[in-house]
Amino acid sequence: MAKELIAINPDNGELYWEFKHGNPYGQNITMPVDGADNIIFISSIEQGGSRALKLTRSGGKTEVEELWHNRKIRIHHQNAIRIGDFVYASTGGPDVWQAININTGDVAWRERGFAKSNALYADGQMIVIDEDGNLGIATACPEFFQVRSKVQLLGSRAWTVPTLVDTTLYLRDSAKMVALDIGAKS
Repeated sequence: MAKELIAINPDNGELYWEFKHGNPYGQNITMPVDGADNIIFISSIEQGGSRALKLTRSGGKTEVEELWHNRKIRIHHQNAIRIGDFVYASTGGPDVWQAININTGDVAWRERGFAKSNALYADGQMIVIDEDGNLGIATACPEFFQVRSKVQLLGSRAWTVPTLVDTTLYLRDSAKMVALDIGAKS
């Protein structure tokens, strides 16, 4: 929602719980990311920053506990990817990727190399598209972010998360869409 994260019953719209997470613009664009440990990562611009929320059940109700909040970790319209105990995302100022520990909010590393970007995780690699149309393949782990390849492929405002169907990668900017066969050739 614009100023909070909510959980509702999909059958009747009953509100299960809500947690305030606002910013001056009412823009919570980044999708929350959860894990098997019932920790949800949420982020937005400005004062919203990023938070980790732990969900537990007590007396038939869901309790929401904030584990941490960091106003300096801000994701606007990019996505975040959680792998194990870390969230990887293009955050804050220009050209910064970060690895954030989901349990503590500690930043393991910050790396430059792409403008604001979205990514998907496939076969152990990040497939990254930045808003300037650069496509890259990178390795992200708690210890480092290593760009393996990068090419200018699209124009400006490439804001859509890449989509992978079998071995076809779909990418788009504000003017065009491309499909790439990234399957191994034998």
